[in-house]
Amino acid sequence: LPLFTFPDLTMYSASKRLHSSGADKASTYRAVYPASLLSGNPDLSTSATVNVTLPREQMYETNNGVQTVRLPMAALSSTDELYFKSLCSVLKITVTNPTGKAPLELKDIVVKTPGALLSGSGSVTVDGTEQVIQLSSGTDSVILKGINTTIAAGASQTYYVVVPTFSNKEMQFRLVVSEGRYAKKKTNENKTLLRNKLVSVGFTADKIEDDDPTIVVGDYFSVSATEKVRFSRGNLWYDPTNGTYHFEDDQTSLGSADGEQIYVNNHLSYFNWSKS
Repeated sequence: LPLFTFPDLTMYSASKRLHSSGADKASTYRAVYPASLLSGNPDLSTSATVNVTLPREQMYETNNGVQTVRLPMAALSSTDELYFKSLCSVLKITVTNPTGKAPLELKDIVVKTPGALLSGSGSVTVDGTEQVIQLSSGTDSVILKGINTTIAAGASQTYYVVVPTFSNKEMQFRLVVSEGRYAKKKTNENKTLLRNKLVSVGFTADKIEDDDPTIVVGDYFSVSATEKVRFSRGNLWYDPTNGTYHFEDDQTSLGSADGEQIYVNNHLSYFNWSKS
């Protein structure tokens, strides 16, 4: 299946004909897209419910200057013509750099929804109905990484982020413009994101701030002649399935209690050390 190209997409669905004939034909065809969504190597021919993983980091990609999106979908068919249905919602985030401001060098967009899981591990049932991904563990945030675009003063740019469905939750946004510099926004009212829907959010980057004091502790200090570091309030999580790291926003965001198992839901949730 091709990547979807926004904003040309009008229907979150797609079809794909399989090349099969004679003895190769099956009575049921079941598929999930993209394949990287699947956890492990499940047998879709025997199990309708499969484990999936929604990554916390989504890489920003473009095709001829237009963003492309890997939209999670699933299909079930009794023929070799598969009709895919969306499993998630999509946020359409329009960022505006006000007139009179310096060019905005946008690196990443962080979306956070306290009380709802936006990334992590869960499952989906591929039965041909309008199903959604049900997350059972993970984090309340997702990051659109590697944007690295410049928005001129008085101009706007639109970005798309795939998120699972949720109901009646506040949304928080953070634009990362450089190391230690960001702009943030909260929705004025709770949002509900439904399957197969495009939800628009406007963001005017009229105030660029330094590091959020709720995320970091204290000031920078030198660890070498050229390098400086700061302490985070949150634990470091490592996802061995894709080799990525992220910090939790606060110290209470634990994957496991002190002294218990190191890995929880395939994430290393805190540092460990030993003496020999």
